[in-house]
Amino acid sequence: MMPLVSIVIPSFNSSTLIENCLKSVLKTDYPNFEVIVVDDCSTDGSLKIAESFLNDDRLKLIRKDNRSGPSATRNVGIDAAKGEYVAFLETDMEVESDWLKEIIRVLESDRSIGAAQSKALDMKNRNRIVATGIQIIPHIAWVVNIRSQAVEEVSIGAVGSVVRHEVLEKIGGFDEKLVHNIDDIDWGWRIWLGGYRIISVSTSITYHWASKPPRTRERMTPKLESEIHFNKVPRIFIKNYETSNL
Repeated sequence: MMPLVSIVIPSFNSSTLIENCLKSVLKTDYPNFEVIVVDDCSTDGSLKIAESFLNDDRLKLIRKDNRSGPSATRNVGIDAAKGEYVAFLETDMEVESDWLKEIIRVLESDRSIGAAQSKALDMKNRNRIVATGIQIIPHIAWVVNIRSQAVEEVSIGAVGSVVRHEVLEKIGGFDEKLVHNIDDIDWGWRIWLGGYRIISVSTSITYHWASKPPRTRERMTPKLESEIHFNKVPRIFIKNYETSNL
């Protein structure tokens, strides 16, 4: 049997996006998956739109009591996940029907691979590669975005990625003190530091609306809030390398 995959989708004020996202994800051509939508106290009707999909028993909907940002929201999804693998998507994403089948095929082929990254194309210009993973520069912990067609070893973000549940049990989930913007960079780095390989799978295609209009982006993640959390980068260095190593 194909292993169960739990697809975690955090949602906040995504009423203009979540319907198309869920329609796309629920058409995934894979026989064994669940979708866990975690609503982070939306105020724009996102929750009601998600509720309209509950007639599909593969969908689970969780509403948090207090807004705390993407990191904590993803962690709620991880705690609820029953799958051998946990996949991460965003509400501003859509997927090709075979995206999951392709990425699980690679993960199942080699136990040394702890996680894998799909190839993300631009939602509005589907000939443009947004990213196929990120390259860690180990001694400074920073990253270079990779826009290659090749299948190669990379680090990972939270957009169109799949990780073994056992890896999450070892390294933990997302750092909730980072909240947003660099939380997935930290998470991918910890997978790598944990000794796992991460592979970019170019045959697994997802779509990400990377250049959203300011009005849409501000409603989901205000620019000031985003910049505040981006400036928590030193926390990553200190936490993962420890003061003595630095």
